[in-house]
Amino acid sequence: MTLAASTMVSDGITASATLPEAIPVIAAAGRVQGAIAGWVHQHGAWPWLVVLAVLTLAALGAAWRASATAKYRRADPATAGDEP
Repeated sequence: MTLAASTMVSDGITASATLPEAIPVIAAAGRVQGAIAGWVHQHGAWPWLVVLAVLTLAALGAAWRASATAKYRRADPATAGDEP
């Protein structure tokens, strides 16, 4: 299977070229993109907003926990001249 691609040249002439069959990755990426676009079109933006809100709350919770535990973390005992 070969794919034909057309490109627009600067003077307005369309040039056509045949792409090699080594482009299955691009075809697969197009299928994945189409599936995601169809899902978004079907369900709308609400699931994405919910996921964004959950990730934001998780990041804020992790930052708060790191801050809270840092307040109560004990420092290493001080030693003179790096002696034990």
